[in-house]
This record gives sequence, C-alpha cells and structure tokens, in this order.
Amino acid sequence: MVGKGMVKDEDRYEMVCKREFAEIKTTLKAIDVAIRGNGQPGIQVRLDRLETSKRGTSKLLWMLVGAGISIVTGVVMKLLK
Repeated sequence: MVGKGMVKDEDRYEMVCKREFAEIKTTLKAIDVAIRGNGQPGIQVRLDRLETSKRGTSKLLWMLVGAGISIVTGVVMKLLK
C-alpha cells in the first residue's frame, strides 16, 4: 500500500534508477574502450609498449656506462705506464 506522497518502487526505478544505470553503463563502456582500445591501441597496449621501451633504454644506458668505465680504465692504465 502506497500512502500519499510515497513513490512506488516501479516509479522510482523509472524516475531515478533507469537513468543512473544508463549513465553507469555508458561510463563503463568508455572505460572499457580506453583500456582495450576498440581497434586502436588501448591503455593495455600502450603500457606494454612503454615497458618494452624502458627495458631497451635501460639496457642501452648500462651498455653506455660500461663503455664509459672501460674508456676511463684504459686512459688511467695508459697514464700509469
């Protein structure tokens, strides 16, 4: 029994919940597209590319540090002779 000024559950769904659920669904779809990419590189793919690039950059940096140490050691050895 619904008293004066009270709203039925069905009416409340139509007035509030239906619109809210539609907004939530739209937001979730946008988030899903951003993560997966939907035909374009999404966040997952872009993050993987960044991590791969960082590993390569890190290896290159260590190779340059090693080469620098070798050069400095060679120069010091020549000066000590």
